[in-house]
Amino acid sequence: MRKYKKSIKKLASSNNYIIILIIVIVMFGILLGSVLANSLQEDNRQLLTGFINKFFVNYNFLNTDSSEIFRESFIKYGKIILIIWILAFISMGFVISGFIVFLKGISYGFTTAFLIITYGTKGIYYACFLYLLQNIILIPAYVFIMFASIKFVFKKNTETLDSFFEYTISMLISLACVIIVCLLEAYVIPNFITFL
Repeated sequence: MRKYKKSIKKLASSNNYIIILIIVIVMFGILLGSVLANSLQEDNRQLLTGFINKFFVNYNFLNTDSSEIFRESFIKYGKIILIIWILAFISMGFVISGFIVFLKGISYGFTTAFLIITYGTKGIYYACFLYLLQNIILIPAYVFIMFASIKFVFKKNTETLDSFFEYTISMLISLACVIIVCLLEAYVIPNFITFL
């Protein structure tokens, strides 16, 4: 057991290994999500396709108040950042954080693969204009806070005050990224949707 703990601490001492591990978790989630989309039964695929088509048709009639979209997006994405941040204070909480990031990967992989399978080339446009722009910022924010979480877990017993301050700054930086994403979702992406 001691050897196991030492090997984990040694792994945590190398930033590159941690970042690679997190990226592998995300990529594996994306891969699994795309496999799930490809293995979807025809009736479920038709159901989801109908839902997406209705969304596009009825989008202009939905509540598209920008401030409300911003608020809902901030709660949705900010909640994930805060959960990952808090889990560092719980024993083996970083494992749960890894699972959350993994689930996000599955979500992105499934959505992208489903759009491409269903709409072909048009599905690539949907993916690019609906959520790619946000996720170019959001996924690195998740990776960053996960990285900070793992580093904090292995430093908190030795550098309590300094590591806590550094970890809190990491959370604030991640939330700043979330704010940028929310601004995009509230004020930029809706303009793209009307042209799709």
